Amino acid sequence: YLLLYHTFARLARKNGKMQLERKKISDEETNPSSCSEKEMLESLKSRTIQEMHEKEEYILKTIHEYVIHTITPYINEDSVELFFDNILQYNIGETNKIQPIYTNGKLTTLDIRHLAWNIGERLKWSGTDRSKFIKQCFPKELDGWEVETIRRTLRQKGHCTIKLDIPLSDNVKFNTINAVYAS
Repeated sequence: YLLLYHTFARLARKNGKMQLERKKISDEETNPSSCSEKEMLESLKSRTIQEMHEKEEYILKTIHEYVIHTITPYINEDSVELFFDNILQYNIGETNKIQPIYTNGKLTTLDIRHLAWNIGERLKWSGTDRSKFIKQCFPKELDGWEVETIRRTLRQKGHCTIKLDIPLSDNVKFNTINAVYAS
């Protein structure tokens, strides 16, 4: 097939802006004799929406694996899924549905802040969103902490169990999980 480059606006959230992306499409999709321009645009729109859903599903699956791997030793089994459900609820703006999570007391506030930063980074949450989310999820552990203080110290260094997991470029995978599987 003769491949053509076609530029179109991708309906993906990336830092709150539309992102332009080059896509290759076959001559069958762009040949006016095989389909109308309206059909071609509908096809591109459908494919773009499908790609967005697949990317979001992949990100959430990756986060779910990270949550299971990271906090299972520190909260009961039901709370692991509750925490992941909190992430989903917060991500769609249902902040009133967040339920508190209680740890076994072995996580420090630094661990919890790193957890928020690591997850929020993959979901493109602002520092304030990460802080509000984690404060709602762990009210006992973060009692006495202001959202602004949490925000300013999300990436603080120190002795901790949950390390910062800075993604490599646009990769959403968690390096700490990959390191464990590699060894």
